[in-house]
Amino acid sequence: MDGSTMASGETTDLAALWEEHVKYEFETGNTEDTLNTMVEDAYVNHIPVLTGGMGWEALRALYSRHFTPKMPPDTQMSPVSRTVGTDQGVDEMVFTFTHTT
Repeated sequence: MDGSTMASGETTDLAALWEEHVKYEFETGNTEDTLNTMVEDAYVNHIPVLTGGMGWEALRALYSRHFTPKMPPDTQMSPVSRTVGTDQGVDEMVFTFTHTT
């Protein structure tokens, strides 16, 4: 993901920020660090399973109770495509895992 100029004039490397987000979400499982990579009014939409939320409070509940701690231990992510705009990025991934619950 290329850099983006924010309203403050600060340039953000979206690819680096996204990689940091994914690290906290899936490797360390740290909800607060994950949220700190997002704007306060961020939203998450997991289309295949109809889960998600809008804003830090809803996303804090999602990440700390329902999503990250429930990942099966053999979860793997395989990248399919990455699309980058001036102020957003979208990754398409295939998740593979064995149901454990």
